[in-house]
Amino acid sequence: MTAIGLFGKRKTLYFKLIVLVTIVIIITVLAISIVTSMIYNRNILENAESYNRALVNRQQKLMDKEMGNIVRIALSVTMAQAYMYSFNETRSDLTVKSLIDLTYYLQKQKNINEYIESIYIYYDEPRRVITSLDQKRTSIVDSYFDNNWLNYITFNNTSDSMWIVDRIKSNINDPSSDADSTVKYVTFIKELPLLGKTNGAVVINIKQSKFFGDYLGNYKNKMGKMFIMDENGSIIYSESPELSEALTSQQPSKFGRDNTFYMDYNGEENIVTCLASNVSGWRYINVIPRSSLINSTSIIRRIILVICLFYIGAAIVISMMISNRIYRPISTLVQYLKNSENEKDQKLPADEVSLIRSAFDRIKQSNIQLLLEKNRIEKILQDNSALMKEKYLNDLTGGRIFNPISISQYLEVFKIQANFKSYAVIIMMIENLHDILSEYNKIEFNLLKYSLMQHISPLINGDAFLKDDDKIIVIQTTLGMNENQIMDLAKMLQNEVSARTNFTVTIGISSKFSGVENMEQAYRDAEKALNQKLYFGKGEILTNRNITGEYNQALFYYPYDLEKKLINAVNQGKQEEVSRLIQSIFAVIADKKLSIANIDQIFFRITSEIMKALASTGENPDDVFGSSFNILEHMSRAQTLIEMENFLLRICSEIISFYDVKRSKINLDVIKLAEKFIQENYNNNISIDSVSDYVSLSTSYLSRIFKETKGKTLNEYIIDVRMDKTIELLKNTDYSIENICHMVGYTNISYFNKIFKARTGTTPGKFRKEYLLSGSGTTGEKK
Repeated sequence: MTAIGLFGKRKTLYFKLIVLVTIVIIITVLAISIVTSMIYNRNILENAESYNRALVNRQQKLMDKEMGNIVRIALSVTMAQAYMYSFNETRSDLTVKSLIDLTYYLQKQKNINEYIESIYIYYDEPRRVITSLDQKRTSIVDSYFDNNWLNYITFNNTSDSMWIVDRIKSNINDPSSDADSTVKYVTFIKELPLLGKTNGAVVINIKQSKFFGDYLGNYKNKMGKMFIMDENGSIIYSESPELSEALTSQQPSKFGRDNTFYMDYNGEENIVTCLASNVSGWRYINVIPRSSLINSTSIIRRIILVICLFYIGAAIVISMMISNRIYRPISTLVQYLKNSENEKDQKLPADEVSLIRSAFDRIKQSNIQLLLEKNRIEKILQDNSALMKEKYLNDLTGGRIFNPISISQYLEVFKIQANFKSYAVIIMMIENLHDILSEYNKIEFNLLKYSLMQHISPLINGDAFLKDDDKIIVIQTTLGMNENQIMDLAKMLQNEVSARTNFTVTIGISSKFSGVENMEQAYRDAEKALNQKLYFGKGEILTNRNITGEYNQALFYYPYDLEKKLINAVNQGKQEEVSRLIQSIFAVIADKKLSIANIDQIFFRITSEIMKALASTGENPDDVFGSSFNILEHMSRAQTLIEMENFLLRICSEIISFYDVKRSKINLDVIKLAEKFIQENYNNNISIDSVSDYVSLSTSYLSRIFKETKGKTLNEYIIDVRMDKTIELLKNTDYSIENICHMVGYTNISYFNKIFKARTGTTPGKFRKEYLLSGSGTTGEKK
């Protein structure tokens, strides 16, 4: 394709592309060049500042270390003099021994550090100075040739130590007494006492020129000038007197403990780096002209300019190549759009841009429709996001989601907050669901659960959702949490539920897990912990920490002997024996630490055997427990050993009570039959045995139930019937006593008289006589 062809009538877009691409490339190259130059300049400044800061920091640390040694020597002297000090009251001066010991000790301390010229100890009382100098070991301070340091000692307790710079040795009263006024010292003064009661000071004189020269004058590669400023803002060391004046004119606040700022000097900007001493409070300052750093970047600027021009030239060539390549697919697109428009018999735009724009407008309109539909679907998803999130988390804990890619996508879609790098699953089980549903209807109960969720969510770092009818599941992030903190959180959740409802909540906590793919395992672990409520009871907070491995999973146990004894005790109505046997069964279960499956098997089998024993008697369970009693439902509610034990006690007690009522009815019928037999046969020679044979019961059993029911023995009842009949015959007939004796079933008249007298207090003859004399007797049949 020729250049003329490219710029033809139908190729106007090509020229636009060339211009556009060229401008974009040139602007990009210029921007990169400018940014590169700026970054380089900034890095030069930052590197210089960092280097200067490191240099100043090194000098500060070295000098602080040496000055710290001086301070430690002063402290050592301060403490040592407290033990060596001895005052002679007679002479009003130190003892000779004390003077000798102190001067000797000062010489030793002076030799420790090469920068120390001399050490003094000054005592305010008796105004004596002790020195490490050979030529003058001790003197009265007022006459000592070097005592101008006394001006700095105040004993005001505001500051017990100080550093003095540029001090020249001289006497306060005779300043000309100094041997060499050109020698300057750095003097450190530590006031006494540290120990003891004597006022005074320790004075250490340091060779200033050697001290500053060694630490500040030997750096050959440093940039800029070094200065030291004391706490009062005065320059005490300077490598440029002119800059010293400029520094002292700056605001004191700029000289912080660690600060860098810019200072104008002679129309030039200088970088000032300041670090504070941790020992003396001095400021170590470095000053470097900014221009000296910028000048080093001129070569880099020229290199960048050459590269920039090269890129611009290359950009023009590349833009033509790129434009040509870009236009080829555009021309194909234009041709395709033309063909499409021709098929619709629509008028085509005059140029390529208009043609593409019209096609784009149609696509845009279509996209608007798609966007509206997308928004509608998103609104539906948003309105139901809580339910969908709950369903998804239920599937996740149930192991019904296996694709790790889809898991990560849905975690973001549902805004799941738990951090799966470290998490634990907490199951909150609402106990006694049947009783709760009898108090609330289903809708009220669900609303109450969602209300609990709203109050629980701010307390956790993760997510909470509902599972089944009786569980609230919490996925808690455990990063930075130990087991005790997780237990405290569970207790807080339990208290929150108790404060807002009357629900009893049992909590199971899993171990810590990582990775969303282990969610099902974490949930099963929490379930395993929750199942231990079988042993620990409801309303507890349970983990696997203290119970893992305790319960014997391999052992199988069934209490065959205790079961047999229990069935017999129920059949015999022995309530106390039943209670003892049931307690024994569950004591053995707890002692053997059986598995949950084994315990469930024992519970269901014993219940089944009790019901089988009831059925074998021909009794209908509905008659015993009532038609509304659903034994399987009640068994499923027994979820702890205590509840299982209480359930077995309940059904056994109801069976025994049913048997007792039934026996009472049967016994009452038997007793009535026995009474009838006695009343009809009292005149015969009947006995307990004959009555027992008549009612088809054993003598002992009949005697027992008769005594329990009537309150008297069977033999006493027979005697009562005979005596009642005897009295009736004595009152209403004229039969002889002997005949009456035989008529009521007695053969021995003496025994008859004895029994009658025992019951009435008199003999049959006297009873009749007294009755007739009372006037109430009538003439009866006589034999």
